[in-house]
Amino acid sequence: MARCTPECIRSCFWFPRTWLARTSKTTFSGVLHLILCDFLQFGMQSFEPDTIGAPIGGSIFDPSLPPVKRYLRSTTISILFGISIYAITQVVYFVFSIFGVAVLRQSLNQWPPLFYSPWRSTSLRELWGNRWHHLNRNYMIVVVAKPLKHAAGEWGGLLGAFALSGLMHDLGLRAVGRGSDFVSVFGFFFMMGVGVIIESLWARWANKTVSGVYGWVWTFGWVALLGNSLVDAWLVRGGAAGSVIPDPFRPSKLVVSFTCYLASSAS
Repeated sequence: MARCTPECIRSCFWFPRTWLARTSKTTFSGVLHLILCDFLQFGMQSFEPDTIGAPIGGSIFDPSLPPVKRYLRSTTISILFGISIYAITQVVYFVFSIFGVAVLRQSLNQWPPLFYSPWRSTSLRELWGNRWHHLNRNYMIVVVAKPLKHAAGEWGGLLGAFALSGLMHDLGLRAVGRGSDFVSVFGFFFMMGVGVIIESLWARWANKTVSGVYGWVWTFGWVALLGNSLVDAWLVRGGAAGSVIPDPFRPSKLVVSFTCYLASSAS
């Protein structure tokens, strides 16, 4: 009987060191993002467990609060929701990348990073053009941006691409089966394009691009301000209900339970 050597095993299962190093790092990162997503979901659900945290859904706007507190609350929930979208998108991408490399034997170069630290963006152009994921980028450019650029100029192509993104997200929300809020969903993405145009106008007037600390404040102020209505459209339809991890094993609830246990033991 032929002896199965380590070289034979590696040739059969295709486990080069670079693959092991990359997949180990990807798996670890995926687990961290999964845990992060769970804590973010728990944070959103904690505001209103019986509405926002339930399939029935609930608004992020509490009319019983004064305006400042009301919008601080809604903006906090919106930020948690936005980061959770980033985290779960990363997790899904990590799963597919490991499958692609391990099972389909694809090159590591076929799975480049999906995000490039979007929280470091200092302009809307940088956020949506470079640091956010480009999963929909190619066909948006081919189908909308390029044709409209030839017909209506650069800004026409830009607004067309963001408009298509808005339509796609609106259809995605309608797929839940509970309708949509077209103005809030489509309006958010369309206004991102308007924001990029404002940056271009500023660059022409001030002879310098949007950047630095003020650029960071502008970028996330614009996103957070317009994101309130977008997030509310999702959460009133149960967008924050459930969890990505089965309830008995949720790290967030385990940590809370353990903390409560320590507190009760100490008292």
